[in-house]
Amino acid sequence: MFFIQNIFKSVPCFQCASYNRALNTLNRIYKTPLRASKCLNKKYISNKSIFELNTNVTKDVLLFKSSSDRTYKIISIFAVVQFGFWLTVADSYYALLNKNVNDSNENHTVWWMDKLKTKGKIVTVGIPVGCICMGAILVAICAVYTMKSVKMLVLCKGGENLNITSFGPFNKNIVTTIPLDKISCSVGRNTSNQTIPLKVKGKWFFYTLDKNGTIYNPQLFDITAGLKRKI
Repeated sequence: MFFIQNIFKSVPCFQCASYNRALNTLNRIYKTPLRASKCLNKKYISNKSIFELNTNVTKDVLLFKSSSDRTYKIISIFAVVQFGFWLTVADSYYALLNKNVNDSNENHTVWWMDKLKTKGKIVTVGIPVGCICMGAILVAICAVYTMKSVKMLVLCKGGENLNITSFGPFNKNIVTTIPLDKISCSVGRNTSNQTIPLKVKGKWFFYTLDKNGTIYNPQLFDITAGLKRKI
């Protein structure tokens, strides 16, 4: 830039107003990339400072809280109702299969239940047992879903452990304390997914955070519970 200025100064025809205009234009062109690079450096520094946060907290810090208590209470009620329904179906079916037929009526038509009885125990016992199993499976699915849905995440004092409070049956809280190095989050909080999965080493299934809840201290969440780790 200074070399170009010296060239303009050495030429007499440019020692006028046109020279000044040309010099100002070159100064603007030269300084624009510098401003952009400074902005980029500031952005990089601000993003980098996130990872320089102190995770050694002096007290328990709330990271996440869900407000879906009513939803999971309804799920628990649904599971109980479904189990009662399938239990009733199994009992009714078993009662019909063991219903005594009036042998004095010789002209009675063969009822469809009599045909089922001829199939053996696979039908007479298998179908009621299958109905009970169906109800038990629905209860198990609802129970696992609620117990793996996170109600609160709390970073414990010292920043080495995480308290996971999940929904239990009928809104009874289940609190589990897990070291941070055994937790991995494969999906960031800014993604388009409806939930944020948390993998815990040694446990089946993922814990899930509903994005309808509130994330407190987002930066602290990103470098503690929100990190992807090899576990």
